[in-house]
Amino acid sequence: KELHKYNDRETPYGRVVKEMVLEGHKVKFFNPFAALWMMAETAPCAAEFICDHLGDRLCNLILYSDAATPGNKLRPDKGRTFEAVYWSVLEWPDWFRKKAVVGWFTFAYVPSVVLKVIPGGVATLAKRVLLEFFAEGEADFNFFRHGVRIAAGGRVCHVRMRFGCLLC
Repeated sequence: KELHKYNDRETPYGRVVKEMVLEGHKVKFFNPFAALWMMAETAPCAAEFICDHLGDRLCNLILYSDAATPGNKLRPDKGRTFEAVYWSVLEWPDWFRKKAVVGWFTFAYVPSVVLKVIPGGVATLAKRVLLEFFAEGEADFNFFRHGVRIAAGGRVCHVRMRFGCLLC
């Protein structure tokens, strides 16, 4: 419930929650541009933190992906198993990145049954995730080319990223 309370929120970077289609299966994900902007917009202390640590320099995106099974892990069927995809930024302070609750942002939870039917599985998902951060179209948002503008106090900073690494 908490995770989806901003689903319909519009930002200058689009909706907070968007959908991608993987082999006919709709998968909801958090738009990283909109999420970062909204975080700064709704919490002035977050805007200051973002600008102090990420503003006006090229940062490194970290993606993390892992399979998870909620509930009984010994259950014979894996009906509720999913691939969790999170993102963070290498330039965050170590103490911030080490806190899973605040230092890593949810990108998506993809049911394993969807990953089994798409050609390439997790590799295809990783490509689609990267394309959400670094879209190829000129009109699409791209963290390397465009980034996100954050207003903090009386200043505006520009957060840009390149791909750093993928942890699985």
